[in-house]
Amino acid sequence: MEGVEDMNYLKGTILADYDQWSYCESSEIVKEQIIPLWAFEPEPALTKHSLYDIVQKIINHGQSLILIAKSKGDYIPDFKFLVINCLTFTYNYVLRALESLVNCETDRINQMSQTIYAVMGIGYFSIVSCTLTLIYFIACIEKRYDEAWRFIRKKTSSSYHDLTDSIIKRLEEVHKTLTSKTFKKKARLKTKISIKSKIFQRYMLKISFFLVIASSFYFLSIFFLYPKVEINMKYRPLVLNHFVYKKSTLSRLGYFTRDKNDPRFLLHYPDSDALHNPNISYANTVSFLKSTLKDIRKKNYLNLMSDDLKSSVFGLQSSPVNNFMKYGSFYATNYLLLEADYIGNPTSAANIVVRYNFIKNYTALQAIIEHEYHMANNDSENHIYNELNIFAFVTLAYSLALLSLYFGYYFPYLKSEVKMIDKLNNLMAVIK
Repeated sequence: MEGVEDMNYLKGTILADYDQWSYCESSEIVKEQIIPLWAFEPEPALTKHSLYDIVQKIINHGQSLILIAKSKGDYIPDFKFLVINCLTFTYNYVLRALESLVNCETDRINQMSQTIYAVMGIGYFSIVSCTLTLIYFIACIEKRYDEAWRFIRKKTSSSYHDLTDSIIKRLEEVHKTLTSKTFKKKARLKTKISIKSKIFQRYMLKISFFLVIASSFYFLSIFFLYPKVEINMKYRPLVLNHFVYKKSTLSRLGYFTRDKNDPRFLLHYPDSDALHNPNISYANTVSFLKSTLKDIRKKNYLNLMSDDLKSSVFGLQSSPVNNFMKYGSFYATNYLLLEADYIGNPTSAANIVVRYNFIKNYTALQAIIEHEYHMANNDSENHIYNELNIFAFVTLAYSLALLSLYFGYYFPYLKSEVKMIDKLNNLMAVIK
């Protein structure tokens, strides 16, 4: 009855979690009557139902099969319904819907990333535009600054001779102290000083420092911080689907391993074309499971897994549930593939004990994979949140650094420059 309890739990979560992925077109399978389902009573017919309704039908047939089997009645109709729909026909449709959900989520992340990169690009080019504008204004300020000093020099130098003559005359006639002609000659000398301010270089040095800090944030965000978040968000549904696929495929492997060489297979389902030849179904199942196992070893998958989860999948188990689980679920799955190939070989001498152990092992492995799925769900979510927290921390740190730099250095500096300009204006007003 454990499987029935799992299905009841699944039925409760389908509608509860619907809003989280209802933005995807393929989510319509939850409520819309679009999933094909084979029914066999009173006559074989292909019907369409929602995922929620199908789960309820599977629960009903599962409970009926268990009760009838216990009473040694004819459970074949219920068994036929479950095999054809849960392992082949409806299963394949739902599997394609899951793949569509992953693609939908990937497209959504791509759209979000485009928006984020666009905002970052706008922010960066805004800084560049403001910098270019500041350069223009600084050049204009420097020009006016030089003009002001040239005006002051012109005004002061134009009265230079009159002023020096008056001073010399007073020294000679009143104070009787100026007797040296050399001093007179030196007093009349005008030193020409080239007036050229260094405002542009000084301002550009300070602005460049600010620009480098601001640009480094955008560079770090665009090329390092956000790409890590983006790739992890894209791979999270793939990691979760890996465990879903592996668990469900093991059920198919167990069934088709038993029946792929059974000559009575098609006799069990004479009124339905929903099933492929069992050998073809077995080969497809093995191929799909092997490709699924290859994915979990990819770097982007491993990045979303905690050390505990990696140990469960690949590591040496200190107290394994079963001996074949000693080296983790990854190698246990490969072991079951070898066992399935041995049992399914028409020439093999696999006895009832070997077959029983095979069923017991893949059932135990499914329970482990279910646990690993929940670990992967939590691990990947926590990993992405940690990456987002790092992104937020760096953003906050840069923002505080730039604000501190402005109010602690640039604002006082600009304030002192304003005071200097005010003094220059006052001086110009005096000598006009």
